Amino acid sequence: MLRAACVLVAALAACAPRSGAQVPLVEPPPTPLPAAGLLPAGEQMSWDIYWEGILVGSANLSVLPGEAHSRFSTTMLARAFAKVRYHVVSTLDGGRPTGSREGLTMRGEASSVVAAIDGAHYSIDDGPRLTVPGGTPLHTLHTALAAVRAWSRGDDAPPAYLWFVMRHTLYRLDVERPRKGEAQSHRALEIHGMVRALDQSIDPVDVTIWLSTTPDRAPLRFVVVAGGERVSAELTETTARFASN
Repeated sequence: MLRAACVLVAALAACAPRSGAQVPLVEPPPTPLPAAGLLPAGEQMSWDIYWEGILVGSANLSVLPGEAHSRFSTTMLARAFAKVRYHVVSTLDGGRPTGSREGLTMRGEASSVVAAIDGAHYSIDDGPRLTVPGGTPLHTLHTALAAVRAWSRGDDAPPAYLWFVMRHTLYRLDVERPRKGEAQSHRALEIHGMVRALDQSIDPVDVTIWLSTTPDRAPLRFVVVAGGERVSAELTETTARFASN
């Protein structure tokens, strides 16, 4: 349960299970997602997190000038199994990421990861300078979601991809064209995606995102399936005002 919850908090694939077998990294779509996206200062959002329909935690996003913060914590019920807290901070320059700091506490054990990002180059915990495959700009969790939101505003958003870094690992998110849908009684854009790690021993993770059709493209719902576990997030609070349908 908690492993899958970590996947959802990432909105992508933080704790994807390892299969022990090599999973081919297929060719990405031809179009990279934007290097900068919708992440306006002052934005705040909260989501309830569910595992197989059971409320297990909450997550929130707050955007400050030059930084974006997200936190996840388990509910009292979930803490009977394990207490989990996760905090990630993205540092930003003009909406583009310059680094991230992650802190994870699970079952009383704490760990942290720091990444420095310079366009298509990055380093983790003061390690060697590495280059993103294909030379496209690297993202954090926050800017990855912001890029999807910006891309979805296009009249004919094509299949696209980006690379993001989390917990020492490089992941690629591929997204399909948005489809018309509904979430929380609002008209929405339904976007299906797949997350694959550069480390091919990590299983792919299936991700579906529902964005509002309002100009801010607020993330209304996420559904993540990893290792046979289904985790979802439902938007509960936002600074945005939804237009009437």
